[in-house]
Amino acid sequence: MIYNPLISIIIPVYNTKRYLDETIGSVLKQTYKNWELILVDDGSTDGSVDLIKDYCNSDIRIRLIEQANSGQGAARNNGIRQAKGDLIAFLDSDDLWTPEKLSIQLEEKVKYGVEFQYAHGYLMYEDQNNKLETYDWISGEFKGLEFFNQLFISCSVNTDTVLMDKIIFDKVGLFDTDPELRGTEDFDLWLRVAKENYKVYGSKERIAYYRIHPGGTHLNFYKQNKGRLKTFRKYLNDPVSKSKVFIKSFTFFIRDQIEIILNKKKDPTEIKELLSFQLQIDPHGLITNLQYKTFHYFGIKTFWFLSQNIIYPIGYRIENLIKSISKK
Repeated sequence: MIYNPLISIIIPVYNTKRYLDETIGSVLKQTYKNWELILVDDGSTDGSVDLIKDYCNSDIRIRLIEQANSGQGAARNNGIRQAKGDLIAFLDSDDLWTPEKLSIQLEEKVKYGVEFQYAHGYLMYEDQNNKLETYDWISGEFKGLEFFNQLFISCSVNTDTVLMDKIIFDKVGLFDTDPELRGTEDFDLWLRVAKENYKVYGSKERIAYYRIHPGGTHLNFYKQNKGRLKTFRKYLNDPVSKSKVFIKSFTFFIRDQIEIILNKKKDPTEIKELLSFQLQIDPHGLITNLQYKTFHYFGIKTFWFLSQNIIYPIGYRIENLIKSISKK
C-alpha cells in the first residue's frame, strides 16, 4: 500500500509580497503532490492578499485565511485549526523549500516510524546576492528527555523543515501567542513536543532555504532571548530544571543576554533580575554566586569587566576540575 497522506502546509504572511512568488513557487514545485497550502494573512498592507488570491484562483489546493494582525504564532494556529491534512508542515513567507522536501521527509517518516521531523538547510543572505551557507545540527532518532535536553542546549530546529502529525497538537496545544514569545514560540512548542515523548527524527538532508534579510525576526536577538527566558521560566517547577543540562544551558543563555543588554540598553535593573533568576536556578554555582556578588558590590562596569576577564575563564576551569574530580 502506497503511503499518500494529505499534508497541510501553513504559511503565515505579513507584508512579504516581494517574496511570495518564490515561496509559493517552491511549494508548487514539490515532487510530492498531495498537499493543501494554507496562507494566513496577518493583516498585510502591501498587496500580499491580492497576490495570494490570484494563486487561489489558479490552484484549488491553495487557500487564503485573513485575520487582523496578531502575530506569527496566531497565524499558524489559525491555519492548524483549519487544516484538513493528517500531517502539518510549516514554511515562512520569505523562505523556500527544495523540490524534494516533502518526498524526502515522507520516505524518512515511513522508514523510521516517527511523529515529528526536522532537517538541515541553507542560510540565504539577501544582502550578499543570496549567498548560501550550510547549517547543521544534531541528526538521528530521538525520544523524550534526550531530545528535550538537546533543545535546551541549542535549539536549531528550523520551522521551515518541520513535518509533524497533526494529532500531536491535541496533546501539546498550539503555539503560545504571548507577545513576549514572538520569535521564540516555535522553541516553546518543540519543548512541549519533546516532553510528551514522541518519536523524533532529525534528517541530514538539506531541504529548506532560510532567508536572512533586514526585516526578518531572526536579527532581533534581544527580543528572541527575552522570549527564550520566558520559556525557561515555564520549567522552573519542573524536575528538568534541576538537571545539569538545564543549568548549563541557562547560564550560557544568561551570559549572552547580559552582553546584549550591555551593548544595547545598559539597563542595570534588567541585569539584576537576570542574575537573581540565575541564582534561583543555580544557587550553588561558583560563577553564578561570583557574578551576583560582583554586580551587587561593584556595579555594571566592574561586574562585566571581571566577568569577562576573570569570572568566566577561571570559573569554568574550576567547575570543570571539580566535576572531573567528583567522577573519579
